[in-house]
Amino acid sequence: MKNTYKPFINIAQTHVKRLQFALDHLKDIMPISQDSIQSMSDLEFMYFEVLTNRFSKLQDYLGAKIFDICLEVHKESSLGMSMIDKLNRLEKIGIIDSAEFWDELRELRNHLTHEYPDHPELTAKYLNYTYRLSPRLISLAEVIMKSLVQK
Repeated sequence: MKNTYKPFINIAQTHVKRLQFALDHLKDIMPISQDSIQSMSDLEFMYFEVLTNRFSKLQDYLGAKIFDICLEVHKESSLGMSMIDKLNRLEKIGIIDSAEFWDELRELRNHLTHEYPDHPELTAKYLNYTYRLSPRLISLAEVIMKSLVQK
């Protein structure tokens, strides 16, 4: 791995670490309901903020930076490629299992940018979904970073 990639890997690892921190602190209250949303403590709310923030940051960072580095390391040019082309290429070379999973992550991240104060059932739905998908996102990030370290 080129030393120029190390700062990018470190940023992704920071997102992974903080996302895992939130998962660890939320495990005893998951899954949540619309009723538990309305009675959530400030501390629990803070952990959900970390969860959604780091989920979004990690997902964005992988797509914006790490995928291009990964393709470069694997002697693939990402110049001018659309995201779907990058995903298909990463899938073909065995870095990611499924381009469709990335679309699922992106769609969830888009929902997380909206707040639903008048719809606690939607808030609960998307927080539960984020909690369920976060370990898979972490696993994906770790596989990608491992592939970079091994090159």
